[in-house]
Amino acid sequence: MKKLSLAVFNTQPPHLYFGGVERRIVETAKRLLGQVDMRVYCGTKAGFKKPAQVNGITFVPCFSTDALFPLDNWFFNKTLSRATGAIKADVYEAHAVSGYGFLKALRKRNIMKPFMQTIHGVLADEYAQSFQGVSPTFRAKLANLIMWQLSKL
Repeated sequence: MKKLSLAVFNTQPPHLYFGGVERRIVETAKRLLGQVDMRVYCGTKAGFKKPAQVNGITFVPCFSTDALFPLDNWFFNKTLSRATGAIKADVYEAHAVSGYGFLKALRKRNIMKPFMQTIHGVLADEYAQSFQGVSPTFRAKLANLIMWQLSKL
C-alpha cells in the first residue's frame, strides 16, 4: 500500500529556526516518520539553499528573502505558486501565511486536494493592537495591511 504523502509549507526552515511553529513541524514529522512520506518546503533563510535531510525529514528550499516580513513571505508564496506542478502530495499543510499562493494555484488548476491552513496566533487581535501607542512605521503599516487581509481569510 502506498504511503500518504504530505507537503508542509513554512517560510522559515524548521531545522534552522526554533519557534513554536517550527518545533511543531519537526515534532510532527518525527512522529510520522515511516508512516507518511513528508516533505517540508521552506524559505531560503539562514543560508538554507540546498535540500537537506535531517533526522529522516526532508527539507526543500523555496526562494524567499530575509528583508522584511511581508516581502519575504510574498516571495516565498510566489515561489510555491510557480512550483505547483512539481509539488505533488495527497495532503498539503501550511502554517501562518505560508502557502496561500500555493492554494490559489491549486484551485486555478482545478486540483481539489485537502489543504490545511493553520494560523498561529490571532491575526485580527494583533492587527487591532498594532494601532495602540506610537505612530507605526512604513514596515508596520505594510505588515498591518497584510495581517488585516489574512485575518479576513
